[in-house]
Amino acid sequence: MENNKTSDFDSPWKDIIEAFFPQFMEFFVPESINDIDFTKDVKFLDKELEKLILDSEITKRYADKLVEVTLKDNSKKWILIHIEIQAQKDKDLSKRMFVYNYRIFDKYDIPVTSIAILADENPNWNPKPFKYGMWGSVTGIDYIKSKLLDYKDKWSYLETMKNPFAMVVMAHLKALETKKDSSLRKQWKLELTKLLYEKGYSRKEVFNLFRFIDWILMLPQKLNKIY
Repeated sequence: MENNKTSDFDSPWKDIIEAFFPQFMEFFVPESINDIDFTKDVKFLDKELEKLILDSEITKRYADKLVEVTLKDNSKKWILIHIEIQAQKDKDLSKRMFVYNYRIFDKYDIPVTSIAILADENPNWNPKPFKYGMWGSVTGIDYIKSKLLDYKDKWSYLETMKNPFAMVVMAHLKALETKKDSSLRKQWKLELTKLLYEKGYSRKEVFNLFRFIDWILMLPQKLNKIY
């Protein structure tokens, strides 16, 4: 059973991915925009993925999404997204990516692309592809990875981007940076909130992004009143 902390983490990440899925793909997998037809419906297959999780022996410790998109050649493709939320290296991540990928393909016979967004605090952790075999026979998975800590050196670039996931990454980085300094967190929460309006987002976009920022940069009650 998941603990409340994990459940609390899952929901805001899942919500923001669902609210801005085309922008998510454009930000983290820019080459995908040339292939996906976003004029067609995007389906979020959480129930299908939940059943696979329940049927597996692998413990769920991260947020995840399973999404069906239509490519511009009218073929269907499924995209498996993992949000790794552990604050330390996890040697089993790549194995989980492999197991979920082949389980989905085996059950539904639809090609699956796996993406891992690494939200951990360990700058040295870069999980390797999962592979096994010998004598020239190799089975495994090499998946798309994006480590949020790598954007620390791209802050100025993020400030100029209108893509909502620039704001998501900035908020995540400041949440890590201010974990032990509530006063500094209040300052950054205010700056990022102002930036929402400076970037010219729509009312709905501001609302969705503010919910994420408000959650990830949570303040003590006294400071929240000042904010």
